[in-house]
Amino acid sequence: MQLVEAKSRKWLGDSEPFVTLYFENESKGPAKQFAVDLYDGNDKVVPEELSRSNMLHSGNLALKPGQNLGIPLISVSEVRELLSANGRSTNVAGFGLGSEVPKEIEAKLRERYVEDGSGYYTVNSYPLFVRYSYQGITNTEGKTTTGFYVYLDNTGEG
Repeated sequence: MQLVEAKSRKWLGDSEPFVTLYFENESKGPAKQFAVDLYDGNDKVVPEELSRSNMLHSGNLALKPGQNLGIPLISVSEVRELLSANGRSTNVAGFGLGSEVPKEIEAKLRERYVEDGSGYYTVNSYPLFVRYSYQGITNTEGKTTTGFYVYLDNTGEG
């Protein structure tokens, strides 16, 4: 089981996009009782929108062998609130698995801020962590802590 992608995606019926994490079960057996928790450093984050359904924390999800599953984890507005509470920029430019800002995000910011060779932009990445657990075919428990990044447009701040 591994985290293979992080991006913003709007789901049917939702009024705003959610940070969606994609997990892949690369094993030959099912991953049962799959559960995901979000952390900012050592602090567990309980997204307001999703906590009502308790879907991610109940362990009711399962991934078949070879299955790739996208899970909406937290709304983008809640990510902004979290960043604001920590004194960070709330100008979210995107999400991903690497700490290095992707070239396509840099290109969008360059197009937005740099005209005729003048102007500048600043962007950095802020880590968030996920702990996911599941039960394997022989009832062995797998637990993994990994992370993803929020790419922040800091242009004009500070």
